[in-house]
Amino acid sequence: MFLNAANVYRLEIGDGVGGGGVVDSGVIIGTGAYHLVIASIVDATHLAIKVDNNVEATALIAVPVANPAVSFKVSLNDAIPNQLNGIVDEAGIYNRLLTTAEKDALWNGGAGKTCCPFT
Repeated sequence: MFLNAANVYRLEIGDGVGGGGVVDSGVIIGTGAYHLVIASIVDATHLAIKVDNNVEATALIAVPVANPAVSFKVSLNDAIPNQLNGIVDEAGIYNRLLTTAEKDALWNGGAGKTCCPFT
């Protein structure tokens, strides 16, 4: 997950050999503000990304990704370094999809909540 050239958050996954998928949030990120980014691998063929309280963007993955040897990275990709000129405050990783209510709770009207209040 990183900012692309248009200052839009992008979730990009790959299998290490050219397969995978990309989804852009469609939301241009301003500077000097808190942003909540929720990125999800919905299933073997779909990605989703939501920024702040905007509409969640989804995309179809061309090639299902199932390669545990591929690294997980926040704020950059291997081909384009330094993609996030900012600070990542908290990162939460869940072993399930969050519900709409849980995403809304994390957003908390723009005030934000701790990353991991759910079980």
